[in-house]
Amino acid sequence: MNCGGCGNVCIFTHSCVDGLCCAAGRSRCGAYCVDLDGDEANCGTCGNVCATGAYCYGGTCSCYGTVCDGRCISTSYDDANCGGCAIVCTNGTRCSSGTCGCPYGTTSCGTSCAMLSTDESNCGTCGNTCGPGMLCYLSSCIAVPAGDTCAAAVAIAGSGTYPGSLAGAADDSAVCGAFDPEVFYTFTLSAPAQLNASVSRVGSGYSAPSIGLLAACGSPTALACGSGTPSSLAVRSL
Repeated sequence: MNCGGCGNVCIFTHSCVDGLCCAAGRSRCGAYCVDLDGDEANCGTCGNVCATGAYCYGGTCSCYGTVCDGRCISTSYDDANCGGCAIVCTNGTRCSSGTCGCPYGTTSCGTSCAMLSTDESNCGTCGNTCGPGMLCYLSSCIAVPAGDTCAAAVAIAGSGTYPGSLAGAADDSAVCGAFDPEVFYTFTLSAPAQLNASVSRVGSGYSAPSIGLLAACGSPTALACGSGTPSSLAVRSL
């Protein structure tokens, strides 16, 4: 009849718990009624907070995994806690089944993981280093294609035919679509000229290679796009 104060009557579904009207099965924690069996902030007793990601059941904090630094995590796949708390996977390794190892598609080379098909320091096999002016393409060291990068665009000084090849070229821009290689040209012409880009088509496919002209490095304009290999750029004075 006087729960927490004179004349304060709890409704019939509630009872007075330490001066606070609470529903059946609830306990008072501070100014609130809580379920000590299932409250993550008051699990079992008031103020007992379960770790992040854990849950309260039957008044006990439970974790599907391991509690590391106040967090409930799976040590089977956590790169910062692999197989146990504070065991960190380094040098590009990833945690799998509680063990640090190289991700799928890469190979362990010394203390790091390498993509043998594209790694200039481990091309084809661990320790096989491509020399100056070479890049690793399909696990083999090849000469860097002319115009492969914006900074190394093929310079056009006058009329003539300028070669271009996508063999081993990187995906440096998206002038014809994302994730497709390009060949770039930069030019300073003393007279007006006509530019013709030739794309050699080899069947059908989804790749969209291009020959790109650079007004400024980083702002290419596509001259030709298609499924195939750009073969040349012809410049004819008008």
